Amino acid sequence: SKIIADIHLAEAKASRLSFRDYDSTKVAFKYYEQKIFAKYKVDTAQYRKSYDFYAANPEYMIAIYDKAVKILEKKKEKKKLD
Repeated sequence: SKIIADIHLAEAKASRLSFRDYDSTKVAFKYYEQKIFAKYKVDTAQYRKSYDFYAANPEYMIAIYDKAVKILEKKKEKKKLD
């Protein structure tokens, strides 16, 4: 859930960079994604395997996303208070 939340924040951050072409935004997102993987000590293969498992088991994926939404809501509230 923490990784998914951070991935969504990275996607938003990359999209706000206002690059003229999609490829530059994609490169920026990949940079953020690699930092996230390093933070949680996972690699792309581990993340993909885990994501594929959850995608094949929607009831688990829903639970993961519910937790991710709560994490994002807490971060948003904290940011408002800062």
